[in-house]
Amino acid sequence: MVHWSLLREAAFTYAITAAGVAHAVTAACSQGNLSNCGCDREKQGYYNQAEGWKWGGCSADVRYGIDFSRRFVDAREIKKNARRLMNLHNNEAGRKLEPLSPAASPSLRQPPQVCGRRDPLRPPRVRL
Repeated sequence: MVHWSLLREAAFTYAITAAGVAHAVTAACSQGNLSNCGCDREKQGYYNQAEGWKWGGCSADVRYGIDFSRRFVDAREIKKNARRLMNLHNNEAGRKLEPLSPAASPSLRQPPQVCGRRDPLRPPRVRL
């Protein structure tokens, strides 16, 4: 017998792991702790003539962190089966998470859907 709640928890774990790797690598790049990456080069030297300011500092290279997460976290999924597809989907859902402002209302927070099988004979719980 499969414990459906465990599959949902595994789905969340895969998503949060992929997000955590992307975040940690992005932060390490911005701080100069990794030798093969650095600041986001697309924003360096940007000049807004209308407002009279030039972009400075080191912008986080989020794209590099996400690409690294894909290569590192997804590498363990080698079998060609439905479980692999589900795990890859959950990994990608984690990489799509965006930070929420502290002022955001909890009712507005809608994270990407993670995929976990649900018992078709058991109806979903509804909170009132």
